[in-house]
Amino acid sequence: MERPISAPEREKNPKHQVSVTSLKSGGLTYSTEPSGSALEGQAELEVLKAILNREGYLGRLENAAKKVGRKFKPEVADILDFVRAASIDVVEAVVQWREVKVSDIFNKI
Repeated sequence: MERPISAPEREKNPKHQVSVTSLKSGGLTYSTEPSGSALEGQAELEVLKAILNREGYLGRLENAAKKVGRKFKPEVADILDFVRAASIDVVEAVVQWREVKVSDIFNKI
């Protein structure tokens, strides 16, 4: 399933590892363990992208819902469909991230 919002081209091997960082205004925390692999960091980044994509659609849905009067607008149904697809993308990205983390743990043993 393709994402409705295009993402930039992905790097196969990220150049930088990100340490634990918390955004004070956004409430978003992300991290990459120094001992983790590049694949693990890339999988975590995909989870964050999917979450941010879904949050964008939720914001659009909130704005559209405020403008709905007595008559239901088809645009709201379209945005609901995008939210559903984005939610599935988030779950799939989390599953992929967990698989990468588990495989890294077993490769280190």
